[in-house]
Amino acid sequence: MEKVTDVIVGMKDKSTYISTFYTYDYLKELIMREQVKDRLYWCMNSFTLIAKMDQETIKRTIDKMIECGDFQVMFKKIK
Repeated sequence: MEKVTDVIVGMKDKSTYISTFYTYDYLKELIMREQVKDRLYWCMNSFTLIAKMDQETIKRTIDKMIECGDFQVMFKKIK
């Protein structure tokens, strides 16, 4: 199962948006790897954490973001 994916959303007005989705498990693994390297800090562009990487969870997350007004914050317009 994928743990990281770029999610591309096409709107009715033909505009397109992108955001990177990570699972909680992936982030845990990434943090552990970075701690072992004794990094002072770690940066990532905005991303969305989700419980599992499946189509239903991604769709429900996007729908909730639109409903709550978070979509424009978490997704970058690319077209």
